[in-house]
Amino acid sequence: YNINSRTALITNSVRPPEETPNSIFVHPNGTKVYITGDSRNGILQYTLNPAWKDSSHSLDGEYTFTHTGCSGLWFKNDGTKFYTLDTSYKRVKQYSLSNPWNAVSGVTYDGEKNISPTLTYVNQLSVSNDGQYLFILGTRSSTGYVTLMRQKLATAWNVLSGWSEYQEIAFSTMSTITPGLM
Repeated sequence: YNINSRTALITNSVRPPEETPNSIFVHPNGTKVYITGDSRNGILQYTLNPAWKDSSHSLDGEYTFTHTGCSGLWFKNDGTKFYTLDTSYKRVKQYSLSNPWNAVSGVTYDGEKNISPTLTYVNQLSVSNDGQYLFILGTRSSTGYVTLMRQKLATAWNVLSGWSEYQEIAFSTMSTITPGLM
């Protein structure tokens, strides 16, 4: 979406359709777009040519998750791992890629880590550039506050290693959050 002209950058519909898309990640060089959502329970990978434009884009394929209720998507900066949120069970899931930035084939599910039980809903995730911190946006069960969780990973880029620090920051009294805030 171009905010200045208020026009969509990718004008063709997502094919095969993702009826409820909720996360997008764009490769740092603008040549790949990754989309997740609830209806397909997977990740769709597109190529943009030229970079950052939709004048010619193609679907590379799809990787289907074994879990439902997917939200949030983040890639390691070298493209060898990606992370999603399982909104049904409030877990962060980690995957490895045998070919960097190829989320269609050679994907290995590494495992998952439970997120704070104080959150009733998890929405988005982000990882710091050095891979030391995991950030998760959700809604706190006891207050309904939108909450940002910051967790320092015991080992960079490995959510399975656990947390060595944990912090929650409540932002407001909003009872729900809209997908795509981060």
